[in-house]
Amino acid sequence: MTTLAAALEALERVATQAGVDPVTARREGEALAATVSEANKGAFVDWCAETGRATAAQPYFDAASRGRRYRAAQTATMSLLASGGSPAAPSYAAALGDVALAGASLGRP
Repeated sequence: MTTLAAALEALERVATQAGVDPVTARREGEALAATVSEANKGAFVDWCAETGRATAAQPYFDAASRGRRYRAAQTATMSLLASGGSPAAPSYAAALGDVALAGASLGRP
């Protein structure tokens, strides 16, 4: 399994190759990982380490709050790529899936 840091870097690379803002993609990925791991004990500590932040719960919970909508809908970047018929859409979706899997491994379930 890949780490969250590696999955986020891969997401940024795919976004760049697709011609979309990698900073926005990373922010969406961080939010997705936070919301996926929200129920895991101590996940915020791992999330902070993997995203390069000082250990603090508030940024994690803010990201998790932003990411809750991704439980039922695409990220804005994924929507843009899919609706535009971008050939990068499948790669971007796979990269988001890797971010979600990495997020699920944060903390202790």
